[in-house]
Amino acid sequence: MRIKEEIRRDGDFWLPSSPEKQISGTLLISDGGAVKLELTHPGYTNIPALLEDNTDGFRIFGHLKKDGPVMIDKCYKITEARSMTHGKWRTFHTIWAHRAYIGFPCNNSGDTCFDTVIFSVEGIDEWVGISGIEVDEESGEWTLTISYNLPEEVSFNLRNGMQLLITFVPTFPGLPSTKSAEVRQKTYFKLISQSARELDEFTSVAEKIAAFLSFIMNEIVCLDSVTAISDDLRQNIGGSRAATIYFSSWPYAKGEPEINEFNMLFGFKGMRDRAENIINKWIENYESIAPALDLYFLTKARTLPSWNTQFLTLVQALEAYHRRTSDEKHMDEVEFKEIRKSLVNKCPKQERDWFAQKLNYANELTLRNRLERMTEPFSRFMGGERRLGLIDKIVKTRNYLTHYDSGLESKAAKGEVLQFLCRKMNTLFQLHFLKLIGFNEQEINSIVDECVYLKGECNL
Repeated sequence: MRIKEEIRRDGDFWLPSSPEKQISGTLLISDGGAVKLELTHPGYTNIPALLEDNTDGFRIFGHLKKDGPVMIDKCYKITEARSMTHGKWRTFHTIWAHRAYIGFPCNNSGDTCFDTVIFSVEGIDEWVGISGIEVDEESGEWTLTISYNLPEEVSFNLRNGMQLLITFVPTFPGLPSTKSAEVRQKTYFKLISQSARELDEFTSVAEKIAAFLSFIMNEIVCLDSVTAISDDLRQNIGGSRAATIYFSSWPYAKGEPEINEFNMLFGFKGMRDRAENIINKWIENYESIAPALDLYFLTKARTLPSWNTQFLTLVQALEAYHRRTSDEKHMDEVEFKEIRKSLVNKCPKQERDWFAQKLNYANELTLRNRLERMTEPFSRFMGGERRLGLIDKIVKTRNYLTHYDSGLESKAAKGEVLQFLCRKMNTLFQLHFLKLIGFNEQEINSIVDECVYLKGECNL
């Protein structure tokens, strides 16, 4: 999650099993959604033993001075520090957790089921592009009229039984002012379930939506707010029983993204009529291609140390993507098994196990084969007649960097050529992303022609 300013809240905390034994401490939530609790003095004689007794993590309840009740969930790590205070050594503990629920009522049931989750993603306002603010400046006069009409929610039915809405929240001026007046609108996603569900079911969809927008914007965009609502919660916030949730979400990158409409593959308005089907396709395919997506987003996080590592990560991402979206083999499986069996039988007995293992993946397509299959539908964007030369350069560079074949050193890409290959592989991934969510060849051609960034990367 994006946390622009570190959250630091003092309060009193306790274990669900010992509510009478409270410890003063400070809850800290930093950018990325990292949650930790610093205890200013020990109230339990053997805090590290909590992890031994709770292998799946444990939870802590508390009451924050500023925000009221809190639940710190899935605590997974404890560190100790010692300090001399008033001539005596004292032990202090820091407890790390996966998630914090602020506004969550403290009860021993620990029920974390909700029926609605409202969340925001960086860049959502720019991508949706719907505003209820209208400005009317009368010609020739010093008159300016600003009006606001709340846009209607946009609703989609997800195939997991949830409803996904795009909703809008306005903020109006407070007390009358003679100097300024301001109207703001913020766009949110809202997930609704007819029956209460565990929070993980909601956050899983929210992270997939954030990944969806990251692809569209060509930037890592993060969840920046998550609020869970349930009629069973006691805390009433703004008319809704809700808890604000903080956790480490994916995708994530340090530093706020540069949202630029010219870099977006497409805006919401361009897909509105078919948005429900596109979003469902993305969610349904996400799990199967998740390893490839993780690698791809790693190259977007700007944390890789060199172009060599970015190149290798993109190659691996493309190969993983093709493996998970195609079951094509070099030859028929039955035929291959017969050949494999014949070869293994001709091998000396003491080496047969070794040789059989070597042949386990002999029927898989090579990297060159996979790149040929992946670039063929998009030959126009991959150099046309020079496509096979591009593939050859990628393969030889990968082989040199991975296997260190000295004979390939002069043929491997370096400098600007290496950067060019990275951009081409990035573009290839984006084109397959468009195909995955249901755009046909003609529609992809239109998107490339209209997207300034993508058109430039395809050298059109």
